[in-house]
Amino acid sequence: MLAAKEGGGDPDANFRLRLAMDRARAVNMPRDNIQRAIDRATGGGTEPRSKASSMRATPRAASR
Repeated sequence: MLAAKEGGGDPDANFRLRLAMDRARAVNMPRDNIQRAIDRATGGGTEPRSKASSMRATPRAASR
């Protein structure tokens, strides 16, 4: 969440974060997912990135 990264993780002090949270709730995103995204953006996430999400995509070798 860019809003959390730029303005901090407190929705009471960060209007852009509050708007993003309200929009996420409007489309029924679970609160746990919202909080996890805020934690990752502010550096508080303790979950390591999975191997699949940290690998760079490379083009496949052309078959002959």
